[in-house]
Formats: sequence, structure tokens, C-alpha cells
Amino acid sequence: MFKANKYRLVITFDVEDWFTNGQSIKVDSWGNYELRVEKNIDRILKLLDETKTSATFFILGWMAEKLPGMVKKIHKLGHEISSHGYAHELVYLQSKNEFRNDVRKSKLILEDIIGERIYGYRAPCFSITDWALPILAEEDYLYDSSYAANVFKKSHLSHFNSSKLSICNKIYNNFYEVSLPYMKINNLSIPWEVVDTLDYIHTLFMSGE
Repeated sequence: MFKANKYRLVITFDVEDWFTNGQSIKVDSWGNYELRVEKNIDRILKLLDETKTSATFFILGWMAEKLPGMVKKIHKLGHEISSHGYAHELVYLQSKNEFRNDVRKSKLILEDIIGERIYGYRAPCFSITDWALPILAEEDYLYDSSYAANVFKKSHLSHFNSSKLSICNKIYNNFYEVSLPYMKINNLSIPWEVVDTLDYIHTLFMSGE
């Protein structure tokens, strides 16, 4: 059993709804379905407040358009707002122009809502590709957090040419890949690891290494 005050944890949430996480229901028809995410976000925010914990929320641009008050509330409580794209399209099923338009649109929507720059991006279903990273850097993102080696089924995972990434990796000047750490339990890999990641990431970002 570890002591809670000995470690710092990186906690992230992908903000979606029940009808957005998949390709069977297209974005053009999302408006026909009941939104349920806000109630669950309120529960998460309450737990984070009770434990005095900050987190990063990767929010769909479409969701932010519909629920700007939810985005403002998350931000007001001191949590980081980041992009999960606009329409939850798998990156490797988009053209480069489609991807650029998607991440640009999402970023502009979120920045308009909170009045601050958005730094982070996470690809839907972790579907990042090598060619997507320079586009993110060009669109003024600071980091991507989509690489999740050996965590989930590979059919939905990164088309990303690296299996030896550490937790935080400098890809270009002022652009980083913050991969999902994982813990091995027998033959199972789960996205969880207790590390001093926050201090390490902060040091890299602030020093420009």
C-alpha cells in the first residue's frame, strides 16, 4: 500500500457521449440523441474537488459547442481543457486536410469558450499516426497524448512508428508526445502507473529541452 502524499498522478478524461464513440452513428445525426455526459462530468468534478485533484479533460469540439457551460465549469475549477478532435473520426481514416480542419476547428471552439490557448490533443480511440504529429505542431498544439502501447486492442490503436517511447518525448521544437503509461498485471496491460510524471513533464515543457 503506498502513501497518497508520496506520489503525483496524471489523470485524464476523454469527454464524449454514448453515441459519439464509434463510427456507426455519424456526426450529422448526433443532434438527434440525448446528451448524458454533463451529469457524469459533474460527478467526476465533485470527486476531483473532494480529493483536491486536478485533471486534463480532452473534449470533443462538437460536445463543447453543445455544452459550453460544462467546458467553462471544468476550466473554472482549475482543470486543463484539451482537444479530442471535433467529430471523433479515427485519424488514419481521414485525409491530411480533413485532419487539419478537424483539429483546428476543435481548438478554435475550445479556445473561444475558455478564452485561453489549448495545448493538448488526444486522438479518438488513440488513432494517432506519424503524419498527424507535424500537423498538430503546425496548428499550435504543444503536445499529443495518443500513444498507448500494449494497452488496448491494436485495431483501434496508434499507427505510430515507435514502441520504445518514454512517458514524455520531444518530437519537434516545442512539441511533445506524452504517452499513456501502463502497468502489467500478468498478461493484462492497463493504462495506469504511479510515477513522478507531472514534475517530469513540467520540467521538459518549461526548460524547452
